[in-house]
Amino acid sequence: MKKLSFVAIIALAVSLSASAQEVPNRPRGEYKAKHRTGAAAYGKDLNLTEEQKAKFKSLSEAQRNELAALQKQDNISVKESREKRTAIMDSYKSKRDAILTSEQKAMVEKKQAERKAAPRKRAEQGTARMEQELNLTPEQKTKMQESRKVNGEKVKAIRDNQALTAEQKKTELKKVKEEQQASMKSILTTEQYNKMESQKAQFKKGEHKRSKGPRGEKGKKVAQTV
Repeated sequence: MKKLSFVAIIALAVSLSASAQEVPNRPRGEYKAKHRTGAAAYGKDLNLTEEQKAKFKSLSEAQRNELAALQKQDNISVKESREKRTAIMDSYKSKRDAILTSEQKAMVEKKQAERKAAPRKRAEQGTARMEQELNLTPEQKTKMQESRKVNGEKVKAIRDNQALTAEQKKTELKKVKEEQQASMKSILTTEQYNKMESQKAQFKKGEHKRSKGPRGEKGKKVAQTV
């Protein structure tokens, strides 16, 4: 779709904006959104036996209880909380892997590799469309690649810097966003930049609409039959 043609630049800008607005002090509840811990985490193509499903369910409940208990520990630092959370996740992953057969493990590894490669593939496709629609010169393409690389490294360094507080990270990420915008203006012509900003606004508007349910209730999902 044409609205997604500038996803390479737009996604970075949106990501920087979101990062600058939200840097949590504690990793509370993150596992709910990012990590599925039951049989669903391994997909529907593994043909799990009823015994395997029961074991997955038991492990999932035990893991949720441990993570919930960890969230209530307000007397530990963010670093300690993250380390303990990682240890819990790794421990239960090993236990779940032990339930699978060799064939099932191979299927899981394949799916994980595909998921890991998907974002890069989409980014490359988006970059190619963006370069074509903005009609970038070879020099502009090179500068854009360098700019994305530099800003990506800055964002990673800020997020990984344990010496910074959440508020400091928010401030630093905001600076990176401003630097990114300045870089774009210096690389693109006025017409190209305005076109990119117009597409960015349409992209954000589209994302906002898709985040709402059929009655405009944000986050509400329509039930789907499986």
